[in-house]
Amino acid sequence: MPEATPATERASIYPIQANFIAVRELYIKPHLPPNQRLGANPDEFTIKTAHTAYDEERHVIEVGSQVEYAIETKADQVAPYSLRVHIMGQFRVDESQFDKAKIDAWARINAPYILYPYLREHVFALTARAGFEPLLLPLLELPTIKIEHKPSADSKSAPVPA
Repeated sequence: MPEATPATERASIYPIQANFIAVRELYIKPHLPPNQRLGANPDEFTIKTAHTAYDEERHVIEVGSQVEYAIETKADQVAPYSLRVHIMGQFRVDESQFDKAKIDAWARINAPYILYPYLREHVFALTARAGFEPLLLPLLELPTIKIEHKPSADSKSAPVPA
């Protein structure tokens, strides 16, 4: 039977892989009695993201994503509840496959898309368990990247038939 190889020594399948994704905080405070027909507007939620500096020695970066609703309310504002969900992930970087200079941009732009489904699930479950209309945050539309291959200078293109 082959001996198990520690995760840190295994060859990377992807240039950046999640070591783990974890919950940092799940918070809901009802301001009104629970009511399955009472919910919040997803447009009023705020989403924040942040990340640590890249740890070159351990080859990891940690990224956090947080959604909040009605944490700080005005006197005339009535919200059914206040809510905060904070998720974080630790990602391992294979520097042989991913340019170290682009890690910061990846953490700011790409990593939040990885964490967002976890935020959606926890917001939905937390609001449902508190007795309110389960809130489903909207899906995010990922930008489409089209890779175009340009012929090299030494390649000859065939004439286009008329």
